[in-house]
Amino acid sequence: MMAPDCPLCRNYTVYFKEMIGNYGDVIDIYGVVPGTFYSKHEVDSFLIYYDLEMEMIYDPKFKLTRKLKATITPEAYLLDGHGKILYQGLVDNWLGELGRRRQIITEHYLLDAVESYIKGEVIKTPKTVAIGCFIE
Repeated sequence: MMAPDCPLCRNYTVYFKEMIGNYGDVIDIYGVVPGTFYSKHEVDSFLIYYDLEMEMIYDPKFKLTRKLKATITPEAYLLDGHGKILYQGLVDNWLGELGRRRQIITEHYLLDAVESYIKGEVIKTPKTVAIGCFIE
């Protein structure tokens, strides 16, 4: 889940670029923009500004947002080929809580989930509680 004006989404653009570069040929990676608050032009401007080549899914009626029970941007999801949620929550533990950032990231929740999925292993941490901007 992403929002162009969410400071955390902006900060994670470098991370998403790395994910696309490292795993984009193995898994499909999308950004989801919930609601109608952001125009396609605003989203395109965000992608261009951060040089982020990511496919975007627009969810104007919050159908996908509700199905995933998403409430925060950024909130990461890993779904299998049948739409089952394998991981949901934080990208990593960079944020201890809203407004407090760690100097050193020690947990890479999304990356670990993706690597476990690719290797056919059990995902150690299938869910965390996302921190960020509320979806409106």
